[in-house]
Amino acid sequence: MSVEKPISIQTVIQQFPVMLAALDKTGIIRIWNTACELETGYSAETIIGNPKALLLLFPERNYREEIIKIWNQHQDFSQSIDQIKINCADGKQKYISLTIRVRKNPIIADLNIWGVGQDISEEKQLREDLYNSDIKFKTISKATNDVIWDWDLVNETLWWGEGIQKVFGFPATEVKDTIDWWVELLHPDDKQRVYSKLDAFKNGDADFWSDEYRFKRKNGSYAIVEDKGIIIRNEDGRAIRMIGGMVDQTQKKIQEQDLVIRNKQLAEFAFYNSHKIRGPLVRLLSCVELININETADEDLKMLLSQIKISAKEVDNMVKETGKIIASNRVEEKAIF
Repeated sequence: MSVEKPISIQTVIQQFPVMLAALDKTGIIRIWNTACELETGYSAETIIGNPKALLLLFPERNYREEIIKIWNQHQDFSQSIDQIKINCADGKQKYISLTIRVRKNPIIADLNIWGVGQDISEEKQLREDLYNSDIKFKTISKATNDVIWDWDLVNETLWWGEGIQKVFGFPATEVKDTIDWWVELLHPDDKQRVYSKLDAFKNGDADFWSDEYRFKRKNGSYAIVEDKGIIIRNEDGRAIRMIGGMVDQTQKKIQEQDLVIRNKQLAEFAFYNSHKIRGPLVRLLSCVELININETADEDLKMLLSQIKISAKEVDNMVKETGKIIASNRVEEKAIF
């Protein structure tokens, strides 16, 4: 019956799933496991016993001296460093989450500084990207007159940009980070319709939402707003976040209403021109024609009547042209909005 040989401590160290390195009392690296080789690109042959190994890993002098200063403490201690910057063999840098352990009675004789690390470069980049994205998002919200909002559907919190203060007059102290606060400010006649549509969208599979409704200002009046949002879902399709913006359309709606009134007035004016003014002109021209065909009329009278006829036709043409101009302006104004 064969007896299995016990696994040596060296084998355990080499096969350890995360980076494991150790230095002797002189600061020379004596252990550099397989995970260290894979993460940095430096082989054990290059690092172990090399007095310039730390120069390879930490080429910046001040940074290297800071690391060595921590390692050179002479008492037992354990310290976690959130991130330590290491230069790799390909010239790129990686960030390692490192736990340093200094022991007076090390596992292996003469090795008193141990380090256990894990590559967090990707995580760090994601955090930085998220932070920069958040900064850009909030900067944009300050630069626009639109009301930018960000709804965390997991924690049920609603972030508002500064537009909620500028557009609707709410001081920062009164702006609440709940969806209920927004619902309370919806016009009573719009509330049920708008919230039901939003809830259905949130639980559906569409990506974009938009609606128009009345929203209460700080002074108690209502603004007509156009609200649009995009939803972010997790891998399971569950809605986890929604980002959007409200635009105050009140002035536009007022202009549209004014345009309707003006067009109605123009239509009435055009009708007045065609029926009230042109009617007498037509009758005048008819009388002139009747008098003009009378052979007994003398030449001076005929000449006078001819001038009256010409003038009447000129006025008639002017009225017609005015009507055309009014009709043209109505079309152009409709196209503006």
